[in-house]
Amino acid sequence: MKPLIISHANCTDGFAAAFAAWLKYGDEAEYLFMNYGKNFIEEITANREVYIVDFSFPKPVMNRIFENSKLA
Repeated sequence: MKPLIISHANCTDGFAAAFAAWLKYGDEAEYLFMNYGKNFIEEITANREVYIVDFSFPKPVMNRIFENSKLA
């Protein structure tokens, strides 16, 4: 399964962070742009590498992502 790169949507910093990830992974990763306050389905992180750049979730969501994702 492709690594998942989660970045801040509609933000130049978020775009730059996602671009840096794209320089490393290119089309070998899946990119998801998120806004704060939007619902997130943690199941998409199950057993895959997850990189969250220029963005964060509330601590309980982050903890569930850590529990479900694959450690790089």
